[in-house]
Amino acid sequence: MRASVKRILVVDDDAELQKFLEKALKANGFSVQTVGSFAEAVCELEECSYTLVLLDNLLGEGMPGGLDLLKYIRRTLWSRIPVIMLTALSGDDSCVRGLRCGADDYIVKPFGLAPLLARIEAVLRRTSIVEPVVPEAAAPARKITLDHERREVRLDSGECFRLTFREMEVLALLLSKRGDFVSLEELQHCIWGANATETEGRRVASTIHRLRRKLASHIEILNVYGGSYRII
Repeated sequence: MRASVKRILVVDDDAELQKFLEKALKANGFSVQTVGSFAEAVCELEECSYTLVLLDNLLGEGMPGGLDLLKYIRRTLWSRIPVIMLTALSGDDSCVRGLRCGADDYIVKPFGLAPLLARIEAVLRRTSIVEPVVPEAAAPARKITLDHERREVRLDSGECFRLTFREMEVLALLLSKRGDFVSLEELQHCIWGANATETEGRRVASTIHRLRRKLASHIEILNVYGGSYRII
């Protein structure tokens, strides 16, 4: 894992547990944000980059709950974020459901700090391989590295550009399919989820416009009639 501060999002509606985890994790070198609902968690994920999520399996009394948030995370570009479920249910069925929905690990409440830290460290070791995005092209191509935690784009020339969370996610998707056209629908689905609306479509276009302005003469983003984009 990089030397930069690791950010953990705690999603649990137990105020006392929030306070305990915030204090304990900060004391062990993590940056911590706590929220108590599905909606608050989504807002945080949209605004900031997180290294790991600690998620209450039984979040809230109604819907959507913890498993719903886990499924939502796995359907979006946030899918790479490791998730550890915090569960008060020790039965095998509860744990299996969480793992099948995409959890990287789970820990049963009540738990001690040492076991939790050990699980966090183990999950981060398994999931924190950082691979620079290197464009493939027939012509000489510039090496491009995306730093998701700092939301920075670095070129082999040494130049560095700061991006917003959304700009970084759009650029990462386009670079992952460099040379191929990516449809507006795919961008909407991957970044805003399966229920993306026309409003999100306009946001995609606006995000592409900002990327072109920031990265002009460094990265060329082409588009064709119908709303598909590609980086060359």
